[in-house]
Amino acid sequence: MRLKPISEYSKDQLGSASQNSTAIARYLQFIKKTPSSFENEIRIERHEAWLECALAVFHQTASPADICLYWSHAAQDLLEKAWAHFGFAKEPIALYALGKLGAGELNLSSDVDLILLGASPNPQQALGKIKKFKKALEQQTDLGFALRVDFDLRPDGTWGPLIVSVPMFQDHYWSRGETWERLAFVRLRFLCGDKLVKEEIEDLVNRFCYRKFTDFTLHEDLKSLRARIHSVKTMPSDQKVNLKLTVGGIRDIELYIHSLQVIHGGRILDLRTQSTNKAVDSLIHHFPDKAKDLKFLRQSYWYLRDLENQVQAYSDGHTHILERSLPYPKVTDQKWSELRSQMEQIDSAVSKLLGDVDASQTQLPNGIEEQIGWLTELGFNDKSSTQVWPEIIKATALSHKKDRDENIRKELLFNFVNILADKGSKRDLALSYFLDFAKSARAKSTLFALLIREKKLLSLLANVFVSSNYMSQVLTTRPELLDSLVYGHQELPPSLDEALEVLMDRKLISEIRASLDFQNSRDATETSQTLSSTADQIALDLKHLVKSEIPNSDFRVFALGKWGTNELSFHSDLDFILVKPGKLTEQDHKAAKRFINYLRSPQRGGKIYDID
Repeated sequence: MRLKPISEYSKDQLGSASQNSTAIARYLQFIKKTPSSFENEIRIERHEAWLECALAVFHQTASPADICLYWSHAAQDLLEKAWAHFGFAKEPIALYALGKLGAGELNLSSDVDLILLGASPNPQQALGKIKKFKKALEQQTDLGFALRVDFDLRPDGTWGPLIVSVPMFQDHYWSRGETWERLAFVRLRFLCGDKLVKEEIEDLVNRFCYRKFTDFTLHEDLKSLRARIHSVKTMPSDQKVNLKLTVGGIRDIELYIHSLQVIHGGRILDLRTQSTNKAVDSLIHHFPDKAKDLKFLRQSYWYLRDLENQVQAYSDGHTHILERSLPYPKVTDQKWSELRSQMEQIDSAVSKLLGDVDASQTQLPNGIEEQIGWLTELGFNDKSSTQVWPEIIKATALSHKKDRDENIRKELLFNFVNILADKGSKRDLALSYFLDFAKSARAKSTLFALLIREKKLLSLLANVFVSSNYMSQVLTTRPELLDSLVYGHQELPPSLDEALEVLMDRKLISEIRASLDFQNSRDATETSQTLSSTADQIALDLKHLVKSEIPNSDFRVFALGKWGTNELSFHSDLDFILVKPGKLTEQDHKAAKRFINYLRSPQRGGKIYDID
């Protein structure tokens, strides 16, 4: 698409724009000059394209989306010309755009976020070319600059190598990649360079950004990310507002849309797009319940982007602050009030997905003395407050995402202590069990995130700790069993050792459930039936395992005693006999011995069953 050329604007239109924009007035003079170097040639080309965009903004002759797309194409043309001019054609390196250039939504005075991927056979020579490439684009001359170039979003930022190899790219993002990087790479787009590098990188990026399976820490990461973005709450004053970083601003809308892309893009392939409009169209199609919010956020996004372009058209400065004191854009009282109201509505819509902005992420008192006083007020005894609690606080998360996981852990501690406070005299014993649980699960940030999201599960954990010493000991040594309490039984794996471990877990989970149900109902008959039914299923699964190993064998299991009458209790032995119709074979004896050995084989939680 093409914007209205400068030549089609009248003298009065150019004059009024120049009076309200120092940059428009300056660049209209620059484009009349004859370039004397490559650097000045690309500057004049840049200013002509920038003027077409700025005039379209000033006179509203094109939509904000079309203006941003046109300016993105112009910026890419400049980058490709500089790439060719400095001899990168033969280098095994690819140039990629991130951010708004990657999305084709570049605003008038944005930095251009770039990343170089590949491996030059002559690294020093390549680095020399890159320095010349960067200088040619961003150095101020008598004709200004062409583009502000930023390579800092590469792995390890300014500390990392300027040219990132494919193995280093893979190692960084698969071992240390952060959630904000997954969101950033949603808008990664190839510009020019080696096509072989392009094929390798784009497969890696898709697998990094879009996961096939649910990541239980992702939602907490996204909430934490929003809190960090707004950790210094950039709120509008009576005279100015940051259109990008204010709560309810451009960044919030981008975060909302990109979060949904990352959350669901593993399953829904058409969410894998750099374009905001295409992403919203796809989200509306797949999630009609979010259509109202998505349509409102898209309309708001382009409204704010238009204001952003107006602000930057004034002096071509890298700013996102709308100031009422400036002559352009002119902001009336009504327009100011409507903008403030719209940003509040944006905040409300984004908060539905990512939570309210709360930079603290925890309500725990700050210092240990304050925490001890808080526990005392809640009714915990001196030992809990002065001995157990300090140990819990010291059991920090072991993670390379330290800040995020500590925020999750502290939020969990606050919520759990408040639940225990209502448990009467057993609250102190439960807190001591939680110390063991926290130590065991300290490196499992996904488990902490699961407990925060599943409020019922957190209450269940508290109920176990106050009701059953045996079950408490099981969970403090095997905290991962909580996963199965929420998501049901795991299928039996093909490996025998793993299958036996899964059966042991099923027994323990059944006992936990039965114990909790009994605490609520006091129905011993129902508890016994649950435990007996679990024994039935485990025996059946074990028989199938044995049968798969010894196909020619055959036997029946006849339950006796309490198992036979469906009256098993916790820790009951299994009384049974094995019967084979017809003649017994050596294979039958072998199968029976194996069945018995498997039942009493030692697992992490003990024997599956004692037998008689």
